[in-house]
Amino acid sequence: MGLFTLADLLEAQGDLPRAQSLLQERLELSRKSERKSEMGFSLQLLAMLLVRKSQLSEARAKYEQARSIRAELGETDGAAQNRLGLAEVSLEEGRPADAEAAAREAREVFRRDKEVFLELGAVTLLARAFLMEGKLNEATTEVDQAKSLWGKSLMFQQNFGIGILSARILAQGHDPAEAEKRLNLLLDESTRAGLVEQQFEIRLALGEIEMSSGKTAAGRVRLAALIKDARSRGFVLIAHKAAVAAKASA
Repeated sequence: MGLFTLADLLEAQGDLPRAQSLLQERLELSRKSERKSEMGFSLQLLAMLLVRKSQLSEARAKYEQARSIRAELGETDGAAQNRLGLAEVSLEEGRPADAEAAAREAREVFRRDKEVFLELGAVTLLARAFLMEGKLNEATTEVDQAKSLWGKSLMFQQNFGIGILSARILAQGHDPAEAEKRLNLLLDESTRAGLVEQQFEIRLALGEIEMSSGKTAAGRVRLAALIKDARSRGFVLIAHKAAVAAKASA
């Protein structure tokens, strides 16, 4: 098994420290051997992991390095992937308008090159930006597009992000009961698959919906457990979001 594949598996299982160690090892090897394409990809994967650890400034720096390398090599899709990564950083920094603009740019590159899986990622992030901005109609349009693209790519893990977004739109559209029902089904599925990050994301959405729909006692219990579990696995960003949600509704 290659280091990239093993690191991806470890990250999916929630072992961020070992995943980061493997990616750092791969980055050093690519630097020593001057394999620039591999170096750019390593930087990109490290940036993705650093976002999960809430090290956003470090993630942004690595995404910028990766984008520069891949643009220099003429890797158009690779550079666009890093542009999309920077969009996610902007989103997590609370700047959805910036994220929206960057996600649109990346989406057009992927659409032009007929990269369905990559386009799906851009559309999903664009929907997240719209949702943060309170643009429910626009978010719904992008989620519908994401569902169509997922039907073509059938990438298993992407289904969870789409499902979470659909549930959040339902909750904001005043149907929290249906949102919770769908999220619980997704939680069962992600638990069976052993996808730790997806479990955390779903638990966060459930906790936030419970808090906003008047189930504050259940929401606080769920969020407190999530904070503990996410921190223990190194998912600092999700733990931070859970703490903010619990405090905002206290």
